[in-house]
Amino acid sequence: AINSTSDSYLPLGGLVPLWLMQLGEVVYGGIGSGFYGMMLFVLVAVFVAGLMVGRTPEYLGKKIETFDMKMVALGILVTPAIILLGTAVAVLIPHATSVLGNPGPHGFTEILYAFSSVANNNGSAMGGLTVTSTFYQVATGLAMLMGRFWFALPVMALAGSMVIEKENTSQPGDASDSYTIVYYAAHRDRHFSERAQLSAGVVTGAID
Repeated sequence: AINSTSDSYLPLGGLVPLWLMQLGEVVYGGIGSGFYGMMLFVLVAVFVAGLMVGRTPEYLGKKIETFDMKMVALGILVTPAIILLGTAVAVLIPHATSVLGNPGPHGFTEILYAFSSVANNNGSAMGGLTVTSTFYQVATGLAMLMGRFWFALPVMALAGSMVIEKENTSQPGDASDSYTIVYYAAHRDRHFSERAQLSAGVVTGAID
C-alpha cells in the first residue's frame, strides 16, 4: 500500500520504489515470492565469496554445483528480461505511447514502472499511464504470468537439485575452524616484520 501518488514523485523519489521492485521484491520481501528471491541472492553471495577465498562454494553443507548456479542466474535474470522486453515493445507501438499522460522521459518511466510492477508481483502503477487500454491489458497480463511462473521454474529446479545433493563432510578446500591457521598467520607476520625492520636498518645506515 502507498500513501501518496506515485506519478507525483520527483525523479529521485520515483527511482527508489522502481529500484526496489526491480531488485525482485527482495527488500523487504514481496508477498509470495520475496523469500526465494532473497535465497537466490544469498546463493550468489555464497558462491562469489567462496571463489574469492579459494574454497569450495557450499551452502548449508551442500556444494553449489554448475547446474545450481545456472538456475540461480536464470531466476535472477528472467524478470529483468521480461521488464525490458515489455518496455521495449511498448515504446515501439504508437497505440501504447498514445495513452501516456506525460510525454517525454517521465512517460518512459511510467511504462517501465508498469512492467516492473506486474513482473515483480507488486501491483502499483503511475496514474499518468492509461493501463485500461487494450495493449496494456494484454501486455501487462502476459508479463504478470511470465514473471510469476517463469521465475518459479528455475527456483523449483534449484530446490530439487539442492535436495538430492548429499551433505558434505569437511574437505581440504574448506575453511578451517581450528587455531592452527591463526598461529601460522601470526608467526608469518612476525617473520615479515623482523625482515622489514632489518631492511629499514640497512637502508637508513643503522646496520652495516
